[in-house]
Amino acid sequence: MGEAQRERVRAETEEDRSGASRNTRQIEQATQSGTRQIRDESASSACFAAEDHPQDADRDDQQRLIDEALAEIDFSELEGSRS
Repeated sequence: MGEAQRERVRAETEEDRSGASRNTRQIEQATQSGTRQIRDESASSACFAAEDHPQDADRDDQQRLIDEALAEIDFSELEGSRS
């Protein structure tokens, strides 16, 4: 293998490595964004559920409803994706 060919292969390898790093960062950012969106929507849903019976529920009951709704959501897989 000639010097020019080795240099070309090295340059292509570096480009591939850089592209893979960019893709990894983009995937991580999308995952974090998705995780935030799921958490926000889950919290909104829990609050909405608690507001369903405001005349029947005092503050402690509303908090309990929110806690129960959030407890039903499995965040364990999302936590594993954090860096």
